[in-house]
Amino acid sequence: MSSSITLPPPYPVKVHSYLPLSSSTSSPAHPLQAYEHLPDYDAQASPPSTQPPPNVLVFIGGLGDGPHTIPYVRHLATYLSSSSNNNNNTPATASGSPAPRYRVFEARLTSAFSAFGYGSLAQDARELAALVRHLRGPLVGARRVVLMGHSTGCQDCLEGDDDYFSSDLPDEKLESVWGRLEQPVLILPSEKDEWVPADTDVMGLVNRWKSFCKPGIASDLSGLIPGANHRVDNPAGQEWLADRVARFLAELEK
Repeated sequence: MSSSITLPPPYPVKVHSYLPLSSSTSSPAHPLQAYEHLPDYDAQASPPSTQPPPNVLVFIGGLGDGPHTIPYVRHLATYLSSSSNNNNNTPATASGSPAPRYRVFEARLTSAFSAFGYGSLAQDARELAALVRHLRGPLVGARRVVLMGHSTGCQDCLEGDDDYFSSDLPDEKLESVWGRLEQPVLILPSEKDEWVPADTDVMGLVNRWKSFCKPGIASDLSGLIPGANHRVDNPAGQEWLADRVARFLAELEK
């Protein structure tokens, strides 16, 4: 049976287990997992011995997603890890600045894949808090941890279970959401998202969201991913997205 789907080649990951934060429930805590993308290397050779990047980007998928279901994450991980060495071959972003040094992790939350009906965004947020604590601890030692959401994963990043992104939300609601952000944020909707009504001015929405942020919070790099559908399946969109994220991460180092 033929298929139009092109499967990605195998790639290495490292599984990290960690415990959730304590809760009021009496049930025993079960370990959670996060998957660290590793650089590609010859399977017959030894893994590269370069020092891992000091920073971590955690990717959170949307409804029904889990590790490795969104195609652009591997491309982003490869893009960022290509600057993980300390020689003079560090690649530059489209703006000409060196790409920052980040490891990319994918969180496998309790609600991942088809288990979304058994949890809540509040539970997701607690599990992400536990993951960030683990990443900052001695086993990983991350200097900086950045969260990146896709679809409803963006709501996980904002720590809430409410509707933050509909086009008909009143100003009071938007101010309560975007106005409380204290850390820099990059907003990158897809230009041709099949889940967004065709008559929606998406860039107008982005500018509206940015207008409610405190000065210096919403990045000027925010914009629409060219030609991209909801999952950013197009290679050009994936490359643009990786470059834009790398430039945003470079801004955080300033």
